[in-house]
Amino acid sequence: MKKYIVFLIVLLSGCATIPPEQSYQTIPATEVFPSIPQSVSKGVYHKVQKGETLYRISRAYNVPIQEIVKANNISNPEMITEGQLIYIPGAKKTLSLSSKGFIWPVNGKIIVNFQERTKRGINKGIDILAQEDYKVRAVKSGVVSYAGGDLKGYGNVVIIDHGNNLYSVYAYAYKVVVNKGEFVNQGEEIALLSSQHPVLHFEIRKGHKPVNPLNYLGLKND
Repeated sequence: MKKYIVFLIVLLSGCATIPPEQSYQTIPATEVFPSIPQSVSKGVYHKVQKGETLYRISRAYNVPIQEIVKANNISNPEMITEGQLIYIPGAKKTLSLSSKGFIWPVNGKIIVNFQERTKRGINKGIDILAQEDYKVRAVKSGVVSYAGGDLKGYGNVVIIDHGNNLYSVYAYAYKVVVNKGEFVNQGEEIALLSSQHPVLHFEIRKGHKPVNPLNYLGLKND
């Protein structure tokens, strides 16, 4: 545990500040074009934010980029602009945000609470037992400051810098699907949990100090 905490302190102290985070702006298709038949409008419109790419958007919604390109008649996937409305076919719902603008990293229930004593010591975050979907998603947009499996006993780990000295930590992952230095959108898949042991250790840190994640995520995991 000490090795893990020391590593995070050294890592986080050296992270660069990034611009304020971005969050999704999604609009039901029928609100954009009310005349669209319900059978055709099963999806949402995404308002492109500064720095977003079509590839990132497709990963965040888990919709193949080819389907988005076809649905929007996009000739050049690299030429999307800030503020543009892009239809995401098949997207079932918008992101469920807490009052502070965060989403839960996985759907599931807490099995170890913040500051609860365990065999490893005092828990610095919360442990969540994932249900059904084992994809781990970014709770808020930011830059990946660490992605790897060098922390013995903690599986693969992702750390995201959200700016303003705020970081989120995702541990016990089976597989990491992002790289250090990448910008990730809120809701974008960043890791996978093992179906045999689908538990995510999740932390929020303000600088070097771990804080209660529920103060950011909210109590309800929708």
